[in-house]
Amino acid sequence: MGDDPRGRNALNRFFETMSNAIESPVIWFREKIVVPNQKDYAWYHQRFRRVPTIDECYTDDPICQQEAQQQFKRDKFVENEILSILRRRFEDCILYEAPDHVAKCTPLLDQYNEATENWFIKYGDIGAYGRVQDAYMKQKHRMIWERRHGPVGSGMKEGVEAGMQRALQLQELKALHERPNTEESRTILSLCFGGVENKVLRKILGAKRDEVTGEWRKLHNAELHALYSSPDIIRNIKSRRLRWAGHVARMGKSRNAYRVLRKD
Repeated sequence: MGDDPRGRNALNRFFETMSNAIESPVIWFREKIVVPNQKDYAWYHQRFRRVPTIDECYTDDPICQQEAQQQFKRDKFVENEILSILRRRFEDCILYEAPDHVAKCTPLLDQYNEATENWFIKYGDIGAYGRVQDAYMKQKHRMIWERRHGPVGSGMKEGVEAGMQRALQLQELKALHERPNTEESRTILSLCFGGVENKVLRKILGAKRDEVTGEWRKLHNAELHALYSSPDIIRNIKSRRLRWAGHVARMGKSRNAYRVLRKD
């Protein structure tokens, strides 16, 4: 600033003095502190700071979520171009290396297939207008699946399949409630459920009030077998349904269960 010619009059010199007083500290701070601490990248290797990802954004921060959405769209565009380049490389290899393309172009094909699989893991099944939140939930669900069952495509573990089979058996038990209490129905239950039959019966028949203490307790195995083997099992279940219906009827019109019962 000292090399600049001075103003021709007092007014120009006043404005120059005020400008120097404001600009000089800023220029000094940039030249002495900012520039020496900056990392010097070549222009074609310049790296820009990425915005926070969606998992780093708070639910009440729409600006952060919008930035993550825009970054997600840019990443998708870049990875689409990468797939296009890999596909063109493989096609050019087939064109120039034929008829030996099977041996010479296989590494390029493997690379393209791996990139395609990774692209689909991140962007697949969310549609053309999928949001970054959808992709994040998709990754979360995939991680939970792989933690429980292993890699996707390897099938479910035996424990999960057994749980699903047990759920189907429970539906069969509910269907047996409407059947007459015959030896056939008891045989079906014993074959389907085995060791869990008592647990299912406890769930259906409910608890029992102790005659001495007055407290509610679970039914013992002997009581379950005596109750289930008696010819009045259907009547007992229907009576419990009626008791539940009476309980719902006393709830009042403001309760949803009462509305469902009355079909209002």
